[in-house]
Amino acid sequence: MQPSTQLVFGFDNDDKGARYALTALVALSKDSLALVQASQQGYIALQIPVAKIYNQFSKLIAEHSLAMQTYMPQVNGEVRDDMIKNMFHWVKGATVPTLEIPINTALLNSVNNLLIQYGQFSRSLAITRPRGKDFNEDLKAEQLRQIKRPILLINPGNGQVVDRFATEKEAFQFVEKDIIKAKKWKTIPIGTELQILKTEPSKLHPEILGQLLRTSRGIEKSFTDSFMTQVNRMLPDPTKSQEAML
Repeated sequence: MQPSTQLVFGFDNDDKGARYALTALVALSKDSLALVQASQQGYIALQIPVAKIYNQFSKLIAEHSLAMQTYMPQVNGEVRDDMIKNMFHWVKGATVPTLEIPINTALLNSVNNLLIQYGQFSRSLAITRPRGKDFNEDLKAEQLRQIKRPILLINPGNGQVVDRFATEKEAFQFVEKDIIKAKKWKTIPIGTELQILKTEPSKLHPEILGQLLRTSRGIEKSFTDSFMTQVNRMLPDPTKSQEAML
């Protein structure tokens, strides 16, 4: 890889994934960090010889301890024991400052985030985590969203999904009623382009159904024939509606 290449860790969002990320950070560290044998089960021991990082960990631990002590007096039994197990510890008498970290996803993530922020590494690093336990779950959830609400209104300029719709009709009515008729277009900066896309799990790229452009005069619309065909099929026939009323 080129020296400018950024490494992005995408491990599972669980204890093992957080441990893998910490191991990788230590391996690429330029601060002489080291993982050593912890003095008790359920912990990871991290040697921190750099004063800058040590000071940041001290602040993190003080905040965590204060929060835990706020709640611990109110609980007893197993709950209190579990809370004690989720406390950081500095190893007493260690020649190199050594922090024992509970094997807990949230706490390990906090440690990893702090190292990313204040540590020095042989190359640029980042961590991305799935919303669920792993990215397979995220993918399945996204595929379900695409099946149930496959029509997207997006702002490609900032990568934002403005809204999702189950059908072309819903997307069309949102544009006509919520954006144009309700004059919400006035809150959109001039020059902004929005796109209507159709996503499908079986397709690599979404299909563009239409575009909206905010100009000084309002909204300029451009819809594909296939999009309008689907919309017209779903819209009620005004003739039949009038006959039903009579």
